[in-house]
Amino acid sequence: MVSAACPKDAWEPFEQRFGVTLWEGYGAVDGAGVTIFNAGNAPIGSLGRPAKMMKWRLVKEDGSDAAPGEPGELCVHVGDMREGKVPYWRNEQASNEKVVDGWLHTGDMMQKDAEDFLYFVGRNTDSMRRRGENVSAYEVEKVVDTYPDVLESAAFGVPSPMGEQDIMISVVLVDDRELDTRAFCDFLKERLPRYAQPTYLDVVKELPKTGTHRVVKAELKKRGVTQGTINLDTLRAG
Repeated sequence: MVSAACPKDAWEPFEQRFGVTLWEGYGAVDGAGVTIFNAGNAPIGSLGRPAKMMKWRLVKEDGSDAAPGEPGELCVHVGDMREGKVPYWRNEQASNEKVVDGWLHTGDMMQKDAEDFLYFVGRNTDSMRRRGENVSAYEVEKVVDTYPDVLESAAFGVPSPMGEQDIMISVVLVDDRELDTRAFCDFLKERLPRYAQPTYLDVVKELPKTGTHRVVKAELKKRGVTQGTINLDTLRAG
């Protein structure tokens, strides 16, 4: 079975439960043919290692190269776009924003290990800036989704009165269970750094999704904090 961005801690349990072998694939429709594959020849949780012919970098926010273990945006050298590698057909402006000086910016944040195996962190457009730190929504959701009463979740940023953003999560519970918010706060405190702990919580019946089951976070952000939203910071302080 081919997967995309399967969390490391879910990899082997999934294989055992369904009796399959999991392979990992990476690519993007606007990635000018950039693909990476883990066909059982890379560590569990890894996307694999880029082909030797691929010239690539993981670039930090300041433009420097990310060291092993540091998140950075995957950038791949595609050269002159006139060679047929234009990411957006008949859209020169979008292509020029995507490819800068021959480097295609994928928009995907990754980490590498000492052997150049890559690990998905999240989309750089799906991150939140809090207390001077960039927080991946994907990383927050991975932790939240391991809570026994949570079926699925979506993390996103909302305006903070202190500047930057606060983290908000919308969660769908398993079989309409009751959520013990105090126990939930303690669970997150043990597993997330302080700057990545959500401030706001909404319990919802379902998450808005596209036809391909991607969560439409724009709808969640538009709704934002309401009277029914739970302030987790208040619980932590109490």
